Amino acid sequence: MLIVLFLKKNKPKIKIEFLFKQKLNKNQVIMPVTNHQNYSQGKLTLKEIRKKETKDGTGNIIKYLQAVFNYDHPINGSTIKGNPNFEICPVTTPIGFVKENYKLSSFSTFDITDPEVQDCIDIKERTQIKGWVKCDDNVELKMGIKNSVATSKAKIDVYNSPEDEGTVVSSVEENTVMQVENQNDEGTWLLVVTGGKEGFFSKVYNDVAKIIFDNRAACGLASLSKLEDIKGRMKAPIYWHRDKETGDFIEGKNPSAYLKHTYFSAQPARGDKPAMTERYADFKTPLTGDEKLSLDIMMNSALTFRPVVALTNVYIGAGKITPQFYVSSAVVTDIKKIEKVHQQQETLDKYSQDKELLERLRTQLAASKGFTEERKQEQENIEKSRSTPDSPVQEGTQQNLQDFLSGGPKKETVNLEPSNDDDDDIEIKGLPSL
Repeated sequence: MLIVLFLKKNKPKIKIEFLFKQKLNKNQVIMPVTNHQNYSQGKLTLKEIRKKETKDGTGNIIKYLQAVFNYDHPINGSTIKGNPNFEICPVTTPIGFVKENYKLSSFSTFDITDPEVQDCIDIKERTQIKGWVKCDDNVELKMGIKNSVATSKAKIDVYNSPEDEGTVVSSVEENTVMQVENQNDEGTWLLVVTGGKEGFFSKVYNDVAKIIFDNRAACGLASLSKLEDIKGRMKAPIYWHRDKETGDFIEGKNPSAYLKHTYFSAQPARGDKPAMTERYADFKTPLTGDEKLSLDIMMNSALTFRPVVALTNVYIGAGKITPQFYVSSAVVTDIKKIEKVHQQQETLDKYSQDKELLERLRTQLAASKGFTEERKQEQENIEKSRSTPDSPVQEGTQQNLQDFLSGGPKKETVNLEPSNDDDDDIEIKGLPSL
């Protein structure tokens, strides 16, 4: 509720604004929230810069800063200054929530085919038009030391190659300014980049970067002389999957983010402070009304929900500038069973884009059915031969085991006795007669 008082004193009017938060009960208040599609650049303002310190694992003191912001929320034709709370596009947590000590987070994906999602998370780099335009009377070229630009004097086409027979990929209207990246050898065609749009998160980051740049001395960043230096230290809020070799965005791969959720663990009573139960972000459905989902359901279900994120502060320290977004509440629109994802899913997705590899594997898989069946038959034949009883040993062929092992000749008994002949010759079997 906004109350405006006009006090008269010596003619001039003094306008005093009082901001009250509408009370629901003793512990709850309604905070102003702006939908991401209604975000206005320039309405984010610096509230204060806090000096903070903490200790690392070895006990060393680490000093850092927190920049805290306000946002002018447009409500019913008026403006209410409050915390930067924004309702963003729907997101999905395919593997549920993760609770770790004092943290509650979720791996979340964005359906980039949804126009509202694009409006929320898109970046200029992904949506810019890149192609070739003919350098003729319809294009005015201005050469610079570092950057060159071309301005269209009429509506012109953008081609995928520097030739009239190329494919038209887009067109630009009159007075469109295009960044020139290159030209063909004859200078008759220009490789340009133009257009592109920035989503909600990009707009917020640009505002944060500008405010910190304007207050860089107070933020301990006086050595940074360019706005791009500030942006270079800020980690992007959304992860876009790119081809590691070309750097191009992987089509069909949804962008993702690790969302942080407001969470307070249970605390025992200490001194004058009463015991506190476990508290976490309100996740509700249109069916449950004021009853929020249990943490157990959130951790063991794949949810699709529309969250409210709060820019709690911007961390400045250790050479990093990190906007801290926390989900404070959400409306759940879908609850599903968690589907197991292969631990090499990212690698599978990468190779699924290689058409030549897929065609080769398709041929090999078809052929593998044949040689797999052959191998299976060979194994069955081997097992069958092992299960067949040994053939009986023919009489007279069994060897003396001791002779076989020793490698010596077979021993035979020799009878030495006189023959019936008159002479005294002794016949020894195996020897020639003398």
